[in-house]
Formats: sequence, structure tokens, C-alpha cells
Amino acid sequence: MAGLAKRYDVAQERDRIIRFVLLGAANTAFAFGVYAGSLAIGLTYQLASLVALFVGILTGFVLQGKVAFQTQLRGRFIPFVGLWTLLYLANIVLIGAFALFGFNYYWAGLVAAVPLNILSFLALRNLIFAEERPGGWRLLLCWCLGLVAVTRLYIVTHLSVNWDEFLNLSMLYDFRRGEMTEIFQTAFIHIFRWLPLVSVNEADQVIAARFVGLLCVAITSWAIYRASRRFMDKDRALVSVLAFNCFSYSLLYGTDFRTDTFATAAMMSAVALALHRQLKLGRTMLIGALIAFSGAMTIKAVFMLPTIIVLLLIAAFEAGDLWRSVRTLAAGATTSLFVFVSILILHASSLQEQASAVGFLGRTGGATLLTGDYTILSTYWKLAFLFNPGFWLLVIVGVATGQSPGAVGKRSERVALLVLVFPALTPAIYSEVYPYFHPFMVAPLAVLTGYGFSRMSRLSGFALIGILLLSAEFAVVHRMDERLTDQRSMLTLIHRIFPQPVPYIDHTSMVSSYPKQGFFMSTWGVADYRATGKPMMREVMVNSQPIFLLQTRDLLAVDRLPPDVSEASPKGLFAKDVIDLRDNYQRYWGALFLPGKVLTGTGQTQILIGGRYRLESVRPITLGGHPVKPGASIVLEPGKYCYSASGSTRLLWDAPAPPASEPPGELFRAW
Repeated sequence: MAGLAKRYDVAQERDRIIRFVLLGAANTAFAFGVYAGSLAIGLTYQLASLVALFVGILTGFVLQGKVAFQTQLRGRFIPFVGLWTLLYLANIVLIGAFALFGFNYYWAGLVAAVPLNILSFLALRNLIFAEERPGGWRLLLCWCLGLVAVTRLYIVTHLSVNWDEFLNLSMLYDFRRGEMTEIFQTAFIHIFRWLPLVSVNEADQVIAARFVGLLCVAITSWAIYRASRRFMDKDRALVSVLAFNCFSYSLLYGTDFRTDTFATAAMMSAVALALHRQLKLGRTMLIGALIAFSGAMTIKAVFMLPTIIVLLLIAAFEAGDLWRSVRTLAAGATTSLFVFVSILILHASSLQEQASAVGFLGRTGGATLLTGDYTILSTYWKLAFLFNPGFWLLVIVGVATGQSPGAVGKRSERVALLVLVFPALTPAIYSEVYPYFHPFMVAPLAVLTGYGFSRMSRLSGFALIGILLLSAEFAVVHRMDERLTDQRSMLTLIHRIFPQPVPYIDHTSMVSSYPKQGFFMSTWGVADYRATGKPMMREVMVNSQPIFLLQTRDLLAVDRLPPDVSEASPKGLFAKDVIDLRDNYQRYWGALFLPGKVLTGTGQTQILIGGRYRLESVRPITLGGHPVKPGASIVLEPGKYCYSASGSTRLLWDAPAPPASEPPGELFRAW
């Protein structure tokens, strides 16, 4: 009988999908026709999508509800409109995103319809036209989660790229050129070997990688929901998910192209599995594999390990069979070690040369662990608390009420709830707690927000939901700007001037597909550079011939920064390096410098970077004993040249005229 019922359910589901596909295809075709027609008469894609939205609501409600899902329509129209509102917002975000990758608005609208129809089916089946009508509170929470999901989609496609996202992308190209040597925290590149196929523009490649981050956030959210279900019902568990996704740093940076994004998804999934009440062999081995994967992505995954270990020990203690529990835990640990070593061995075998793993661990550990430096913590945790009052209030209530006697039953339950706080204590020993690492630390805390919500009155909880959403809105409005457009335009210009990879100088490998020269100018990198006490840029120019310089950080504004001021700053270049860069590069457009020289009077100049230069002058000059006319191009090999010039004279790398548009300002901004 059970098998017969199962076959009946499958058949019923199949018929439902067929009806939805047929009706959905017809409705989508009609709505797309309205969208395309609206574009043809001159409406923007946003307005065209809005017109199609109204058509979809009018034609889809009865057809999908009565025919596709064969459900009573009473009381379901407002949720249906709410769903279509979210679909409209997601649609215009997706169309805008696809347009960035070169689709016209007709094709972008057609392509966007595919994932949206899949999401539409799932939402209609499980919420709007579900046989058992969900309560209004659950529908409201799901709508809020949908709104946050659309906001995340917007952030993925519109938030400017941070410098270390470009750095991670450059690691992929280092690997392709055979230059990668580090084993730790670089294995992620194998997941993204397809990125160069997306676009030649590095900003677009990062955006594509962020969609993987979006999937990781979905996994993290599901893990938070499953972990929360041990302590609360479904509605409160949804509050946990909402609180995590509304947390400002999680919303803004939780989908970034960073290893922390993958580690958060894997380790939070391990936490959810460890919170199962029964210690099963297969589940424990899966936990071990997730831990190993996270550790291979980033060694920072270790900061969630104590929580998982305690949760597994609780399950082992409650199992009552000591030796069986020991064998199960040993199998999990063995699996973790095996998977971790296997990933690193396979990754190492793909590298042409390998740097010392011990050296890497010693260098990073010494610079970040138990340093006693809480500068980053004091800077960003103030903002984390200020921007997220609802989240922290729910956490405080969750901790306080969760530890009261009888709150969640047995003592082991209270301990399980309490150890979720452990990752948030990471700043006590680890100093690099920048905003992108906060999603990792607060993901387990999100479970406590749901528990805190369960201990509050409905009115108070409703108010806190509003505060969570307002905090998320404030974070987005405060952070979003036009810098992604500026970054894309600058990269487009560089690829147009230099179609093939050439060496260059910047602080962060923004032109990730090209070989960056010089040292990595992060805070660590500059500190190491200054510790040597030796200028190095002249040697870099002579040996590596970098064809352009990109001012991705203020320390590279060499035409505006006084050399003595730079040397006096602990975050600046040595004065000689500033002078050498200033003497050999000229600002071309915005942050882009090209090789060049300013010539005055009569004298001798040294060309460090060989190539074709163009003379910008109102009068002819003599260079190396040969006359050169204004606007003429001349190939100069590295070396010394005597010159005679009158008036304002500049030799500049022979490139097309810079864009007439206003150049962008700073390419990066602070958190």
C-alpha cells in the first residue's frame, strides 16, 4: 500500500508539473510578447517588465490556481500578488545583470524567464496554492525572505568589486600561467576555471563567481533553518534565516568571491548535521568531509570547529553506547583527515612549483593570531552593532532565555545552544576580522535569534522583524554606489589599449588576467616591504618592464603624493620609489598611468621601459640626436638619451586618445 501511495503521489506530481509547464509556457509567452512589444514602443525594460507583471497577474491567477494546481482560490490572491511583485523585482535585476554580459533586453528578458519560472513553480506549489494553506505569519516571513533574496541578487550584480575579490581572481590566472606556488587557501581556483569564458572584463568574471557565492548563501540559510529546528518550530526557524540574511555585513559581503563564503556554507552545514540528536556513522563522516573541504578552502574554518566538536560529543554522550560512539567519531575524524589531505595532494600535484606549507602557516599565523591588536575589531564591530540592533537584541534574548533552567529542556540542550556563540568569540584570538569574515562568525548566532524571537510576544517580534528589514535597507543604501561601473569602464579601456596580457603595477591585481609586478601592497605587504628598508620599484621597472600603472590605492598617486610624506607614512612607499615611478609614468586617464617622461630644456633622460612613445609638444624636439615632430611616434629602447626641447614637452606611451568622458575617481572604497 505504501508503494502504491508513493506511485500515486509521483503520478499526481507529474501531472501537476505538466499542467504548470503547459500553462506557464503559454502565460510566459504571452507575457513576454507584452514585454517585447513594450520595449518596441520605447518603454524601458523596467516599465516593460511592469506591464508584463500586470498581465501575468491577471491571466495567471485563475489558470495556475484552478487548472495547474487545482486549488481553491479564496484568500490566495494577495499572496499571489506578493509573489509576482518579488518576481518582477528579480526579473528587472536579472535583465540588468544579463545586459552587463552583452545580452540585449529582448534576450535578457527571455533568459531571465527560465530561472524565474522554476522559482515560481516552487513558490506556487509549496506556498500560494499549497493544499494546506500556510498561515499569514509564515507567508509574511517567506515574503520578507524573498525580498532579501532579491536584494542579494541586486548586490551580487551591482556592488563594486573589493580588492581581494580581484586578488582571488588573479590566483586563477597565476595558476593558468604556472606561477601559483601556495598550497593553502588556493584550492578554490579549480571550482572557477570556467570564469575566463564569461567575459574578458575581470569585474564581470567576479560577478559570475558571486553567483556561486549566492548558492553558498542559500546553503548556509538552509543549514541555519535545519539547525534552528532542533530548538524551535518552523516559523521561528525562518526568523533565524531572516536575521542572518538581514545582518548588514552578511547581506553586503556574504556572496563575495572569497573562500570565507564557501567555508561558511560548509561549516554551517556541518553544524546543522551535528545538531541531530542521533549520532549516525554516515552523517558523522559527511560532517568530517565538510570540515575537510572548508579547511582546504581556508584555514579560518578552524574557528567553527570547537562548536562542531562539542555538538558531536553531546550526541555521543546521549547515545549511551560509548564504544559505538567512539568508533563513529573516529570514522568521522579519519574521513576528515583523508579528504583534507586528498584535496591538498591533488591541488599540489597541479602546481609546477610548491612553496613551503609550514612557512605559509607560520607567516599567516604569526601575523594574525594572538597579536593583541584589536584595531580592526574596534573599527568594524562598532558598525556591526550600530547597524544591526534587532539582530543583537534577539541574540541577547536568545542567550539569556536559552540558559534559564527548563528553557529548552535538558542541560545538554542548553549547552548545544550556548556553544553556537563560540565562533563569535574569534576576534579574541584572531585579528583580521574584516566585514567579509562576519557572516562566518554570526551564522551560528542566527540560530539564537530565532530562539530569542520565540521567547517574545508577537507584537515585539513583529517590531523586530521591521527593525531587521530597516537595518538591511540602511546597509544597502549606505554602501551601494557607482564604483562597479567605474571599475568595468577602466578595465574595458585597459583591455582595449592592451588586447594581450602585459606586465603592470598596482596594489591588488585588479587586472587579474595580466601579470602584476612588484609586491602585493596590502597592509601586510607594505609592512614587509618597509621592513626591508630598500626601495625596489626601479628594479621592477628595469627587469619586468611594466607597461602601465594603475592607481588602485592612494599610495600609488605618485604624481600628487609628496615623496617625503609617503616615506613618513607607515603605509606608504619609500620616497625614492615614489620619485622613480613619477619620473617614468604619466597620468593618462583617471587612475591609469602609462610610461612617459616630461622633458624641459636641454639635458639627458633615461628610458627604463622600452616601447613606442608619442611626442606631445607644440614644437619639434631633438632626442638622441634625431629631430622628432609633435605627434610623431618613435620606438625607444631602454637607455639614456640626450634631448633638447622648448616649452611644454611630454613623451607618452603611444596609445589612442583617452576617453572624452570624465574619468572615475577612486576605484575602491572602504567598507
